[in-house]
Amino acid sequence: MMVFSLIPVILSLLIATSHVGAKAATSRLSVTKRGPGCDGLGEGALSDLSSFSLSVPGGTRTYSLVFRDSGKKVGDAIIYALAVRTGSEAIPTFSLGTGALLADGTDRIDIAIGAGEMPGFASNYGEGNHIYCAVPAGTGYALVVNSDRNGFSLCTGTAIPRRFIVYRPSGDHPDVYDVATCRPIEVNIVQSPPSPP
Repeated sequence: MMVFSLIPVILSLLIATSHVGAKAATSRLSVTKRGPGCDGLGEGALSDLSSFSLSVPGGTRTYSLVFRDSGKKVGDAIIYALAVRTGSEAIPTFSLGTGALLADGTDRIDIAIGAGEMPGFASNYGEGNHIYCAVPAGTGYALVVNSDRNGFSLCTGTAIPRRFIVYRPSGDHPDVYDVATCRPIEVNIVQSPPSPP
C-alpha cells in the first residue's frame, strides 16, 4: 500500500522536473546577445547562426564564395579574402557568433573592415570582430556588415585577377581591385553548401 501512495509524489516530481527542464531549454534558446553588426536592422536580424556557406548571384547562376589569398598581411598572418569560386576549391562553411564571422574548422577569424576594403580573415587573430549580421532576404538570409544592408560589391582584383567581395568600393585601392569593375551585390547565406558546377 505504501508503494501506491508514493506514485502521485513520484509523478508530480517527474512532471515538475520535466517542466523546469523544458523552461530552462526554452530560455537558453531564446537568449541571444545581438552583436553591434545588427544595430538598426530590425526584427529577424541574427547575430548568431551556424554552419552556412556564402554565395552571390550571377545572371542565371549562383556562385559560391571561397577563401583566396588577398596578397596582404596583418602582422605575419596572411589575409584571406572572399572570392568567387572558379574551380574545384572546397566551399568553406561559416558561423556567426554574436556578429563575429568565423570560418568553421579553421583558425581563420574575421578582421575589421572599412569602406573600400575586402572582408578578410586571418589565422589566430583574436576573437573576431562583431560587425556581421544575417538579415531576412527573400526566402532566406543575406550577410550584412557594419549594419549596412547595401555595402557589398563584387569587384575584379588587379594584383590577383579574381572576383572579390569588397565593402563600399572606392578608387583608393587600385593596387587591389579595379573600381570600374565593381557592381553592387547581395551576399547570400546558404544553409547547406550548393553542389559544385
